[in-house]
Amino acid sequence: MKLLVKDMTCGHCVGVITEAIKALDKAAHINIDLNSKVVDIDTKKLDEDAVMDAIADEGYEPQVLSA
Repeated sequence: MKLLVKDMTCGHCVGVITEAIKALDKAAHINIDLNSKVVDIDTKKLDEDAVMDAIADEGYEPQVLSA
């Protein structure tokens, strides 16, 4: 799934978002492009809502680009 996180602005944000996702699925593959603010997640375990909630719980506002 691909998410747009417009309020992700720095390396700290990237780390927080990565940790939030990894807390739910340690095997998830995460690629984050800070310049485009896109978070690309490859996970067999998590659904979109769980990931969106985990990121929102950290104070960010993710939007779905593609599932």
